Amino acid sequence: APGLTATANPNTVNYSGNAAIKATTYYNLTKSAGSSSLANNITVQNNLTLTGGGDINCLSYQITGNSAGTLTLGSGSILRMQNGSEFPTNFVNFAIDPASQVSYVSTTSNQTVRAINYGILYIAGFKTTQYILEPGTIGIADNLNILSLNFQAGGSLVTTGNTNEYKGTGSQTIRGTANAGSLIPWVYNNLTSSCTGATLT
Repeated sequence: APGLTATANPNTVNYSGNAAIKATTYYNLTKSAGSSSLANNITVQNNLTLTGGGDINCLSYQITGNSAGTLTLGSGSILRMQNGSEFPTNFVNFAIDPASQVSYVSTTSNQTVRAINYGILYIAGFKTTQYILEPGTIGIADNLNILSLNFQAGGSLVTTGNTNEYKGTGSQTIRGTANAGSLIPWVYNNLTSSCTGATLT
């Protein structure tokens, strides 16, 4: 029987278990369940979809997207960037559920946090890592979780031109700059809130 050509329109490759994601070019790529890591860099020519609790760890590899398709993060899904890998590039269309999570964790390389709307945003790192919050607005629909930020000489948090906006549809907790769980303060450049019933911790 003929095999599936991953790059052909309108084909979709769906990973539903824990197998590594093959390093190739996909037309549509879906992660519908389980946890998978990239085996190397990949390219997505149309839609990238995480749903049903699907979890993709980019490790230090890169997902290159496109401006025509949509990056969708469904409820319970997790997209993880690690040690310098960037948020999937080139996508401009997003469907990000408030109950999805994007995680940036770096201990060896500078890490850029993309200025888009997130559900749950998780950030951790230490040593000489420099975290750069991309100029623009980082929207947070659920929680901002900061864990174990412990910069040593050469490490820093860069917030120039960045705004954090808490934009939950109900009550929401605004993270204080000295909140427990991190060894250094979390510093806002600009802070706004469009949610109702915000609480500062």
